[in-house]
Parts: sequence; C-alpha cells; structure tokens
Amino acid sequence: MGGGRWHYDEHSEDIYNNTRRTKFHHHTKERTLGLAGNASGTTHVAAGVGKANGTTFTEDPFVLTTASDDWSDNPTLLLGSAETFWDSDTVRFDLHRFYPVAASHDRKLRFLRISWGTGTAAQSITAGAYTVQPIFIDDTNKRSAPIELDVPDLAIGTFVWGHLFEPDQNDRTMSIFPVLHQYYF
Repeated sequence: MGGGRWHYDEHSEDIYNNTRRTKFHHHTKERTLGLAGNASGTTHVAAGVGKANGTTFTEDPFVLTTASDDWSDNPTLLLGSAETFWDSDTVRFDLHRFYPVAASHDRKLRFLRISWGTGTAAQSITAGAYTVQPIFIDDTNKRSAPIELDVPDLAIGTFVWGHLFEPDQNDRTMSIFPVLHQYYF
C-alpha cells in the first residue's frame, strides 16, 4: 500500500461484509415472532406477530416450561427448518432479543437458555451452541423492556430452541416473543 490508496487483499472482503452486516443489523427488518397457528412439526413453528392488511399473523407467545430442578428435558422449538415468514432473499438471521410477557408464578429468578443447531437440542448443548441469560420477572411485575441475547448470526434453516430453568422448581412456565433481524448476505 502506498500513496494513500486502498489495497485489496484476502481480508478486505471479510472486513467489507462484516461492516455491511453491522450496518444492516441496525437498519434491517426486525421481526417479532410468536407461535404459528398452523405449526407443522419441526419445519414451521414461528410466525410474525401483529396484523398486516387486516390479516392476523399471530398473537400467541412461545411458552417455555421448567423440568425437575434442571434445564427442561423438552425444550421449546422457536425456529424450525423451513419457516415461512422470511423475506425471499434472506440467508442469515440473528436472534438478538426477546420480550417476556407472562410467568406462571411470582418467583423472580429464572434462566433462559437459547440453543441452536442443525441436529437436536441435546446435540446443540453438547456442541456448546447456546447462550444463557438470567431473567428477573414475575407475573405481577412484568418487565416491559426487551432482554438482549448474545446469539451469533445463523443460517436460515438452523433450529433454535428455548430452555427454561428455575432453581428448585418444576412445571413453571414463562411466555416469550423472540425478536430477530434478517440478512440477505
């Protein structure tokens, strides 16, 4: 490099794409998701929240359930392998926040684990493909602000699961609306 001119090398494209992805993270479509009314196994479980042109997409949150003083043995599938709400040119997404909207009782400490992968929820945990977020919420005093998540950009078709844990509790529930950004590169 000389004379103040930009020099292209093998890292330039990575820098360019990362800059674009960061810019689009703040300026791209954000989708709030709920449980699809026409859910179909592991392929289609999510739908956009709200209405468009008089058509209701969904108003139902995902419900996560605790197991016997442990992480849920039956995690809730939040994104299936062939969701239908994606824009046609979307290839990646990031699940970056969620809104807790209800809890089954007034205990304040909970932990949400979000895992992702192409196999099963158990395989994603074994592979370390998850993040854990402590949550302080009860049904009487709901937290109205969204809670941020640290999940990497994922390819469309990647499964995403929600797991709930409450110390010393079983069969407790928490309802959430996940939020994501879509990317076309």
